[in-house]
Amino acid sequence: MANLTLEIGGHSYPVTCPDGEEDNVLSLAAMVDEQVRRASSGGTGMTEVRGLLYAALFLADSVKEQQAQNGAAPAPDKSDADSLPEGAIQGLERLAERVETLADTLEKPEPNA
Repeated sequence: MANLTLEIGGHSYPVTCPDGEEDNVLSLAAMVDEQVRRASSGGTGMTEVRGLLYAALFLADSVKEQQAQNGAAPAPDKSDADSLPEGAIQGLERLAERVETLADTLEKPEPNA
């Protein structure tokens, strides 16, 4: 497994991927970074979590549109996750944990000063 650090939306994310997939993962990260920057271009003080959420929505919309143009089947269901490489699954799980932690932090009321 190869270790990479992805730069997305001004944040660093350490991930692993199968050997030989480094360029592909870096290319995917660049696409996500572009969408995070697109989401935060409104200058509304977007949080890291919200930026990643909007990036995911933008990318999902692009995939859905492409599928419609190609007459492809709908998006895969959860059972298709079994076909992902173990490194991808682990990376997604770590990212999900980080997003959950950030969401929990954002939901906590600030202590009174």
